[in-house]
Amino acid sequence: MQRYPKYDIDNFAYTRGNLCTPLPFRFKEALYFCFLIRVDETHLRRICDRNFNIPTDYELEFSPLFPFVMMVFAYYPVSYTGDWAKEGERLQYQPYREFFYVVMMRKRGNYCLDFLKAYGYVPMLFLDQKIPVVAGREVFGMPKTMASLEYAVPLADGKKLFRCKAVTYGKYGSPAAAREETLVEVICPSSLNIEKLQSKNEGDANRYLHMAMHDKLRKVENLDIGASQLISNFNLLNFVSFRQYRDVFSGNKALYQSVIQFQNKNLMLHRAEMLEGNYEIRFPYEDSRNSLFPIRTDLGQEKIVKPEASFWMEFSFDLEEAEDIWRPETGVKNRLGFWRKS
Repeated sequence: MQRYPKYDIDNFAYTRGNLCTPLPFRFKEALYFCFLIRVDETHLRRICDRNFNIPTDYELEFSPLFPFVMMVFAYYPVSYTGDWAKEGERLQYQPYREFFYVVMMRKRGNYCLDFLKAYGYVPMLFLDQKIPVVAGREVFGMPKTMASLEYAVPLADGKKLFRCKAVTYGKYGSPAAAREETLVEVICPSSLNIEKLQSKNEGDANRYLHMAMHDKLRKVENLDIGASQLISNFNLLNFVSFRQYRDVFSGNKALYQSVIQFQNKNLMLHRAEMLEGNYEIRFPYEDSRNSLFPIRTDLGQEKIVKPEASFWMEFSFDLEEAEDIWRPETGVKNRLGFWRKS
């Protein structure tokens, strides 16, 4: 079994080492395989309360935007920082894969379906390369961890398989109980060929994807075209996460956090297409609320679910510096300890 570093919240501290600078991060021709699943709003409200509403004493109050979650298997063939034209000023990363899911949210009192007022939260990201893990943690506070990711693996019956595996540590996080578990699988039809993806309308992929998603979703839950456009463009949301700070006074593992916001900039959608056929999402790992990665429990899913819509898209974008949108007052205790300015 391949060993990965144990999840430790101290690893999320904001240090901004030379490894990650200069900003922005640039991604070219990123490929996303997206699967929209239905989730009961009770579970989504619990995620909002646990991660934002209660820790900020409801100064930031988020609620679910839709009863859906977007699950994404991503591939980044080209990503770098700095000026691409100047070889000495850029740092290029190896191609890497990533799995995550997005909870779409809105702030208290905001019922307008507007990209500027809609938010996305990613509880955990799983990657197969160490450098992007560190970069995401240091600069954006993204909760990234190492995993094993497989894309379009042929099965005995001719179907294809996407799989995310990560090392878990048992109920109480004991290293002695460490073992690699399959967290999520997507069973795909044999017709899927990720090496030869074709889009019907490359000239206007954005409009095509909006209309195709609208046709799909209005049969599911009477969603208007604005809602389906927001879901298909989830990568344009204002993403929120936590920036962790080390305790500079004691030097121990206590961390002090702020809530940050960032957005994918200069986004250009190159190609997109709906995925036709029967897709099936499986959660083989028997997790619980005490588990390290309780994806199935947090979302209240059965072991096997059918996505409401599936599509892929290829696009390029930049990630720039994030901004703080909430900090606890000096000396006020939050869920990670007391906030103290360094």
